[in-house]
Amino acid sequence: MVRGPYKLIRYFGYTGFPDGYELYHLGEDPEEMEDLYPYEQAIAQTLQAEMEQRLEEADLPFGS
Repeated sequence: MVRGPYKLIRYFGYTGFPDGYELYHLGEDPEEMEDLYPYEQAIAQTLQAEMEQRLEEADLPFGS
């Protein structure tokens, strides 16, 4: 999910790998080399909450 200069990536469901997130500042790191998730927790939590909400909405039956 991209919001402003930030991109949040969610990884889940890969056998043998833990579920997790990565966060990048695309303006400063367009090649996504430095994961900011451990350091920018306020931004990460805000984006993560929005992503989770949108995923829940996407899982609702059509017309709900």
